[in-house]
Amino acid sequence: MKWLLNNWEAKSVSFGLAVVAWLYIFSFQVVVAEFELPIPVEFVNLSPTMALENPVDDVYIKVAASRSVWLGLSIDDFSATADLKSVALGENPITIELVSRVPKAQIISQREIEALVSVGRSATKEVEIESRLIGFAKEGFVVKDVQVVPDKAIIRGSQKLINITDFVQIDIDVSGRSQDFRTSAKPYAVKSDGTLNRNLRVVSDFVEANIKIDTGRLTKTVGVVPNLVGQPKAGFWISSIELDPPTITLIGSDKTLAEIESVLTAPINIDGLEGNLQEATVLKLPRLTQQLGDNLVKVNIRLATSELLRTVPVTPNFANLNSRLEVLSFSPQIVNLVLSGTPEILNRVTSRDIRLNVNLDGLISGKNRVQLTPEMVQLPNGLKVENFEPEGVEIELRKI
Repeated sequence: MKWLLNNWEAKSVSFGLAVVAWLYIFSFQVVVAEFELPIPVEFVNLSPTMALENPVDDVYIKVAASRSVWLGLSIDDFSATADLKSVALGENPITIELVSRVPKAQIISQREIEALVSVGRSATKEVEIESRLIGFAKEGFVVKDVQVVPDKAIIRGSQKLINITDFVQIDIDVSGRSQDFRTSAKPYAVKSDGTLNRNLRVVSDFVEANIKIDTGRLTKTVGVVPNLVGQPKAGFWISSIELDPPTITLIGSDKTLAEIESVLTAPINIDGLEGNLQEATVLKLPRLTQQLGDNLVKVNIRLATSELLRTVPVTPNFANLNSRLEVLSFSPQIVNLVLSGTPEILNRVTSRDIRLNVNLDGLISGKNRVQLTPEMVQLPNGLKVENFEPEGVEIELRKI
């Protein structure tokens, strides 16, 4: 141990210098790796009479830089740019140019990426501003009203996207709230899966929202109805639609929930469709309601070309209920109707064209089963009910 203590001051200085030198060398060691954040593509020089119709994915890059430079890198240190000066209506090949704004951070993956964009005519449209409630009010409390001023916004984008967009939304965080409050938010357009639609621009600036909170939180389970836009390609029609989940549970006040029997999905574009379609889409929740669980619904649409049958999901309605009774629960929430008719009529019909009125005449308090019959269904002319899936509905009634 004596040798270790001899000249310990000099040895300590030497050790410290060695550590500093090692850290210095380590910090300047070049590291090659994929940058963890995607770089959004910026489009420039697009004619104001044109607009993009399809999204272009963000790009990932591989970067070489010293460790000290890596620690300070952000998404703003890189750019991905596509010059659209020469594009025409329709599909166009484009080149995305990648640039590093930090000289000591070099992009070693492709500097240019080829992509394909679809360009349409530009259009504008005035749409409603809807509020998306985030979080839940304090236990026992519920959002009673939301007033947005102004309640409409102008959107700009391709005519194709404009045609299937009827609202934009703002986010309002109501987590833990038990009193009225006011906030401001910027409207934005969303795609069918609920993510930001960067191909539609909301011209309007921030809007004001007045939120009223009250007591009386209730829940209600309702069916999901697909909101289809357009028609399949000529010669094709929808043979069946499956939804997962087929029902959701809403939170709201007694007055709000009493008027809701079903919830529409966001618009699902089937215009020109010539094959089966599977996609996840968000729900267009009724005003002043929130949903328990995930807002995404998986939609599976099957097309047919020769069958003259089609399955359409509908939410039951109730008729002839004794005034001294009320519906406590019913199952299933969705009944699939197997319909027959000409291809032209089957192709056009949607769930909103059909009404299933379950006859509750003569039922008593407690659990009941009602056999479904074609007489309970209101259909467009030219269609016929071939079957029900399931063939009956379980209904529980109670005295008022």
